[in-house]
Amino acid sequence: MRKFLLVLLLTGTTSLAFAQKFKVQSAIIHYRNGELKEAMTVIDEAVQSSSTAQDAKAWYWRGTVYWDLYGKDTTRKIHPDPLPVAIESFTKCLEFDKKDDFKEDPENADRMLKYAKAYQLNEYYNKGINKYNKGDYAGALADFEVLIASNPIDSNIFLNAGVFAEKAGQRSKAIKYYQEALNRKLQKPQIYTSMANLYKAEKDTAAALATLAIGRQQFPGEKALVVEEVNIYLASNKSDKALEMLSKAIELDPKNSSLYFAKGKCYDDLKDRANAEIFYKKSFEVDPTYFDGYYNLGIMYFNDGADITNAANKVPAKDVKKYNELKKKAQDAFKAAQPYLEKGLELQPKDFNTLLALQQLYANINMLEKSKEMKDRKEALRK
Repeated sequence: MRKFLLVLLLTGTTSLAFAQKFKVQSAIIHYRNGELKEAMTVIDEAVQSSSTAQDAKAWYWRGTVYWDLYGKDTTRKIHPDPLPVAIESFTKCLEFDKKDDFKEDPENADRMLKYAKAYQLNEYYNKGINKYNKGDYAGALADFEVLIASNPIDSNIFLNAGVFAEKAGQRSKAIKYYQEALNRKLQKPQIYTSMANLYKAEKDTAAALATLAIGRQQFPGEKALVVEEVNIYLASNKSDKALEMLSKAIELDPKNSSLYFAKGKCYDDLKDRANAEIFYKKSFEVDPTYFDGYYNLGIMYFNDGADITNAANKVPAKDVKKYNELKKKAQDAFKAAQPYLEKGLELQPKDFNTLLALQQLYANINMLEKSKEMKDRKEALRK
């Protein structure tokens, strides 16, 4: 009785395996008759069965069916995205093809896999770029991550993925993909500046500076890397380090007025007025339309005048001589500021802060009509 039961069990198992192999044959027949939807349904059932889940033939024909779906079902009515399924299927076929039955023509799974991957690269690349151009950064990243999963040779795939991730606000992914681009020997200075900015956004100043240091080793003449390092030091109120880097930046770009201005601002912050004056003036000597240089130099002198005026107001009433001396010094400081603030206003006639400073300056040097004019222009901006 036990032997009879064993025979029945074996017969049942054999029948199940035969049925699944019959499904593979049925899928082939549907495929050859042009019945792709029916072929897809049957072959999907076959590869899900334990008896044919490791059958290279089943996986080959699944790949073939989905490859044709990709080429012929262009409206995607039968399957929304057949290409990744074709790639998965040809990959499985080669994995289970122990006898190399599917590595020769006409059923060459290896060749078909290469074709499918090439088409996938092209399709997802174009999809990703189109989404990026439309502002769908997360969608563009998702498409490029499909490419990355296929282990592409082109390192620019990782660079683009980093850009998409950065635009999508996914900072950790952006850093990861930028780093992978560098690991694959793609050396571009903008990768280092982008990574540094991402680390800054993560409040990791040390990592940002370390990244820029590596970038400057690779690109010693790249101004953008030096300027980015300057910006970090300026934001961290490390004026001494910023000055050191600004000197290097000016060597690389001696016609850049903003670099001279930044150096003047550093000296200004360090209360080194003599050097601040030199570099503020240098900024608008290089570019006569450079508003910030005129404004900051004017404000530096204006603040001197305001400080001296405050000191004069604290002088005892009986010490008239001391008071008059300080008032004279204050007026001299205001008059020193006047041409620079006036030039700033000429360049930017609607700048509120310049109008405010000139309103107070004119009042302090008894140019009351001009002071009123500045006040009226300032109030007109608020309407």
